[in-house]
Amino acid sequence: MKTTKLRFYVKHVLKGFIPDVIFRRKLDQELSNHELYEKDYIESRVSYYLKQAKHFPLPSSSKTGDIFTLKGHKSAYFYDLKEHIRYFPAHLKFSYIFGDVTYIPKQASFVKSRPISDNNHNSVLLKLDSVRHFQFVNDPFPFEAKMDKAIFRGSCHQQHRRAFLDICFGTPNTDIGDTRKKAQDGPVYKSPIPIKDHLKYKFIISVEGNDVATNLKWIMNSNSLCFMTKPKFETWFMEGRLIPNYHYVLLKDDYSNLSEKMAYYSEHTQEAKEIVKNAKRFAQQFQNTKRERYISLLVIKRYLEQANLWKKPIYTQAKAPSKKHQITETEMA
Repeated sequence: MKTTKLRFYVKHVLKGFIPDVIFRRKLDQELSNHELYEKDYIESRVSYYLKQAKHFPLPSSSKTGDIFTLKGHKSAYFYDLKEHIRYFPAHLKFSYIFGDVTYIPKQASFVKSRPISDNNHNSVLLKLDSVRHFQFVNDPFPFEAKMDKAIFRGSCHQQHRRAFLDICFGTPNTDIGDTRKKAQDGPVYKSPIPIKDHLKYKFIISVEGNDVATNLKWIMNSNSLCFMTKPKFETWFMEGRLIPNYHYVLLKDDYSNLSEKMAYYSEHTQEAKEIVKNAKRFAQQFQNTKRERYISLLVIKRYLEQANLWKKPIYTQAKAPSKKHQITETEMA
């Protein structure tokens, strides 16, 4: 993780020396590649991230690209937004909220996270804090070769995480612990362990933190089975589209069925492997770098269009998919 962060920051610091005008000249080229991708799939994701269907006013706190600087911002968020906003004219305004956003803004703003809701239109998702949230793994262990146990490690600052510990700590065939330094003298403390050691377990428990669970992405790209309650928040990863017992094993909100689910999927290995396969297929759609950049630019462009700031017709919008649209295996390839 330290190496990944170092690469992330070095890359963006070096990119900072490139004049923004170079990126603006590339915008037409970047958005002219729409024939390379499936239109329905692209439209499905763009309209998921930006649900606003009408024009909207921007808040007075909105900034323009020419005054959007690192000073006063969380660097990981700044670099991820700057990565794409610099393709657009510097005088155009946009609104953003950095950090773990667990509420719906009063006016349309770019955010990393939002509540899963039918009324979250003002929360416009972008791939922010990607160096922390979008790390994937190469799992060398097949499911059947893993330990028949469940693992969780995490800082349990939140009340719901501490409640999870109270209920599940000490459950047979589990390795569950709070990694906070403040918990070192308590009975539920356990030392952090690297991701590669998590992968030795058949079952990995994902518990939401301030918003989403950071470990969910790499769990779903592994050969282990993800156990979690129904998510309440979502990011660029589209957690709201995850299907219980298809992409992950659904736990009750009080975790009372943890032992039951472990026992079931220990016996029903083929079912477990099918869920793992579905999860990996879902996670793989976020690993096409060029397509991810293309979708990000389309989200920003549509945001600017609906704020009545952008009128240049580069991308021809595909017919919006129905609410029943499900992303298929072909679309995720």
